[in-house]
Amino acid sequence: MMRTSVTEVMAQNYIRAARIRGLSNYEIVIEHVLRNAIPPIIPKLGVQLSSMITLAIMTESIFNWPGVGRWLLDALSNQDYASIQAGVLVVATIVLAASIVSDLIGAMINPLVRKEWYAVR
Repeated sequence: MMRTSVTEVMAQNYIRAARIRGLSNYEIVIEHVLRNAIPPIIPKLGVQLSSMITLAIMTESIFNWPGVGRWLLDALSNQDYASIQAGVLVVATIVLAASIVSDLIGAMINPLVRKEWYAVR
């Protein structure tokens, strides 16, 4: 993700202009490339976190490790519907909160999205 974003930013004309002005590669990367490459990545981190949680639950189930995945499978096999509902609700809340937080942080950092939010008001 980061590599693709940095590659896209490095191809921009303002990076060429910075090189022509004589800025070092370090200054270009820190001041221009990272500042413009990171904001599109932040909202994607919420989706990555939800995938990591899901895969962690699956890994716990496959390798018979104690944890949320094992607990949910035990609740399913025992037909403990209250535990199943609670587990799904907690996992869904964590995934939703991670997505909302990553979107808000992305909107605070990315000036284009921030401008859109102010325009909607």
